[in-house]
Amino acid sequence: MLIYCNSRGNNSITIVFVLPHRFYTEKKAWKAGKSNHSNPGMKTVIAFTLVLVVAAQAADWHKILSKRNAIKASDAEISSIVGGKVASPVVFRVFPFQVAISIDGQRFCGGSLIKEDQVLTAARCCSGAKFFEITLGANNLNLFEPSRQIVHSYNATVHEQFDQSGYENDICIIHLEAAVRGEGIDTIRLPSRSQVNENFVGYSANVSGWGFTANDAPMSSQLVYTSVIVLDNNFCKQFYKNFTDKIICTYDIFYGSGICDADSGGPLTIIESDGVKTQVGIANFSHPRKVGGCELFRPNGHCRLTAYLDWIQMVAGVAIRP
Repeated sequence: MLIYCNSRGNNSITIVFVLPHRFYTEKKAWKAGKSNHSNPGMKTVIAFTLVLVVAAQAADWHKILSKRNAIKASDAEISSIVGGKVASPVVFRVFPFQVAISIDGQRFCGGSLIKEDQVLTAARCCSGAKFFEITLGANNLNLFEPSRQIVHSYNATVHEQFDQSGYENDICIIHLEAAVRGEGIDTIRLPSRSQVNENFVGYSANVSGWGFTANDAPMSSQLVYTSVIVLDNNFCKQFYKNFTDKIICTYDIFYGSGICDADSGGPLTIIESDGVKTQVGIANFSHPRKVGGCELFRPNGHCRLTAYLDWIQMVAGVAIRP
């Protein structure tokens, strides 16, 4: 449960979160009306208050990483991970689906491998682009890694209703010239059709990427990741206009970590009850760096994949689970 207490008299908003802290399997049992009080894994309800102050890459990876080109969206920017952890050589293998995308040798985005020859990313990363260099099986973009593969593409499909001035339909498929396979490379599972009405509120999710780690810091050469919580969209509507049901609202309720410039297109993933990672969103936007940006403890917006399952199946040829 989320309780919002807005203080309009000063320049602050106080938000009181009351969230049940339990394992996912326990959450499912709770939804079914079963009791888990005897389960030692069950945690007590955590209540706390947060006060947020409202304030106004062939590519040369060294060259790409030095650029701070932001792809702007009205009053929000695309989004490295702020406040995240560097993925160690062992941990990064937990993200075998993560890809790095150099766009026309000038811009940078993240993405995910959803089929051996199909990459899922944000429409802002593809719109107007002519050439994509995609790096798979990588952790540190500045080092040689045996698992790394680099492929190229000139072919991408942007959602036909995408509008640069808004947030909806920010989804794109990059079509690779051939299937990519190898150690450290794998596809990510997508939501099932049975999850179309699931809003995922309360789920713990991961975001990952090589983007900016702070407003005044360079992009990360190593893959960085962090955990966030999926919140009710009403929370994000306090910060962003036109925040619709086709977007997922996330926030790190403990440290304010999240996406920043150049993380756009990267995956938002959860672990389901069967222990398998599922991508439920695409990193789309965070608060603009030019007005304090990624360190303002603001929530992030992600394209909600359950709203685009038919489109993904049609464009990428990915079979969607029932």
